[in-house]
Amino acid sequence: MRSENLVLIGFMACGKSSVAKALALRLDSFFFDTDQLIEAKFQMSVKDIFKSFSEAFFRKEEQKLAHTLLDIKNAVIASGGGFIAVKNLKKLGKIIYLRADFDFLRARLKQDELDKRPLFKDEARARELFDTRKDLYESLADLSINIKDKSIDYIAQEIIRSL
Repeated sequence: MRSENLVLIGFMACGKSSVAKALALRLDSFFFDTDQLIEAKFQMSVKDIFKSFSEAFFRKEEQKLAHTLLDIKNAVIASGGGFIAVKNLKKLGKIIYLRADFDFLRARLKQDELDKRPLFKDEARARELFDTRKDLYESLADLSINIKDKSIDYIAQEIIRSL
């Protein structure tokens, strides 16, 4: 059994939650999704938390959650796209960046999925955010995996082979 956590980072729609679930099953680890945990706390969607409180409020909640997760071991953590801004991210575990270009990620989203992602509402702003974050994702990563045109199972196996 692993003791080190795996923390999946990457831009919206790169498959962090799906890949993290697949990894957790294969590695007999616990699975946590930071966005889902915050949604459960407030019994609201991320979109509604942004709307009712603010993005800054949500980011503070991410930081609180990151602090709590420091005590967790043997987990695969799917982070929200902006979770990279939390302090002590590297202390949470091995950072795995699920990498793809913006157009590939945008093409993966159906309209109902776009509606759930408040930062994707304005595509020009989302593209600018992607451009701002991609170098940070890369610099934080212990492992970078290109996900373009790969299945969830293939990506999970590629990560396991690289551990």
